[in-house]
Amino acid sequence: MSELPSPYDEPELYDFLFESLEFDLPFLLATAHAGGGPVLEVGCGTGRVLLRLRAAGLDAEGLEPSATMIARLHDKARERGLEVRVTRGDVRTFELPRRFARVLMPFNAFSHLLTLDDQLAALRRMYAHVAPGGALVVHLSQPTPAMWAEAAQDRVLEHEAPAPTAGHVLRIYDTRRKDACAQTQHSIVDIEECDVAGAIVRSARTETRHRWVHRNELELLLRHAGCDRVELRGDGGEGPVTSASREMWALGARADRA
Repeated sequence: MSELPSPYDEPELYDFLFESLEFDLPFLLATAHAGGGPVLEVGCGTGRVLLRLRAAGLDAEGLEPSATMIARLHDKARERGLEVRVTRGDVRTFELPRRFARVLMPFNAFSHLLTLDDQLAALRRMYAHVAPGGALVVHLSQPTPAMWAEAAQDRVLEHEAPAPTAGHVLRIYDTRRKDACAQTQHSIVDIEECDVAGAIVRSARTETRHRWVHRNELELLLRHAGCDRVELRGDGGEGPVTSASREMWALGARADRA
């Protein structure tokens, strides 16, 4: 059992670090519009993607397991004058009353599924909610041989962003332990707020676990989940996945029939 909290128990800090990320928004907005129907974002967190889908006029709703993240999302939606529907649920077992032209799982959310059974259960549940002619879209970073070859590391600075206090900065550090055979990564994540002199004025230590999958493995999982057609794309959702790609976008399409 984990002895440290999840980073998702600190939704305001999470937002200050990640709310400004936009690398995936062009493709997500484009594929959501192209679907021509309702959109479900799985693992919607505090709404970085979902609220942008709603602001673009899309009929979009979310699924999220964390009550603290959902509460933060609703606060942000009210501040922006947006109506949003979010269901608290487990991606492996959820059931919603309608089907969607696009079911999206962005920003490495799939990597939190640590076993083959959990991965397949999640993909099958998501694909069951895809309407005829629609598609399931899953985003993952692509693991590289160099990543698995890395020795156990001390803290690595992963990301930094301005803090809410003027002149302060938030930094996120990751202390990683990897198991190449199991394809897993255990991370101790330190989030620190530093003042103008560099002194730490606030910190939070959290813990995450990920399981990374490779291109052919991801395709095989989608096929076993029942997808009628599977396509893998590289960075930005364009072109094939190559050894140089940092991202993988998997599209599992349902045939245009009931």
